[in-house]
Amino acid sequence: MRKWAGRYDDESRVREHVDAGQQREIIGGLWDELGALQLDFLKSRGLQPEHILLDLGCGSGRLAVKAVPYLAPDRYYGIDISASLALAARAEIEAVGFGDRLNHRSFHVTSDFRPANEMPIFDYIIAQSLFTHLPLERFAAALGALRSHAKPDTRFYATFFAAPAGTPELRHERGGVVTYSNADPFHFTVEEIIGTARQTGWTAKWIGEWDHPRDQQMGEFTI
Repeated sequence: MRKWAGRYDDESRVREHVDAGQQREIIGGLWDELGALQLDFLKSRGLQPEHILLDLGCGSGRLAVKAVPYLAPDRYYGIDISASLALAARAEIEAVGFGDRLNHRSFHVTSDFRPANEMPIFDYIIAQSLFTHLPLERFAAALGALRSHAKPDTRFYATFFAAPAGTPELRHERGGVVTYSNADPFHFTVEEIIGTARQTGWTAKWIGEWDHPRDQQMGEFTI
């Protein structure tokens, strides 16, 4: 499998933005709106304060600043490819007064999606606007990496841009984002997404619409 160089792989570039106070903008903005949308969605799917949540591709903490105050201590975990963004996420949580709900394991920096060994088994996993920036083979890699920290009733939710088969380029009416079949931001067919999950031993359920302001669609995955 070839290594994909995504927009967040250049750590020096990311660090420059974080150092300039642009940690919210570099992950796409809509800070309050998308953070609240994710938490509301997870709660509608049964997330309770005692559950353990993994924020895959957590960025600088857009969901974390909403989820950590809701969850019991030591129930939120984040994984990201960027150490600068993970540090920024911890700082954002501390700034709203909930740093004491984190522990030394709360954030893990890796490029292969694999949770740290000392992380717990997760009840819920969410990846919002992660696989919109990666080819589908990276979604398959994530599904494989997450199995060690999932159980039969773990719910993994991930967003994608969806498009009909044979669509090389698509402008999404809501949000105006232009997506591509072979470039970032990526789109896939629903059948490709579900098929990838099944090939890696996961069960897939397509949810689709969940009121995302940029027309990202939602899938649910279980082992």
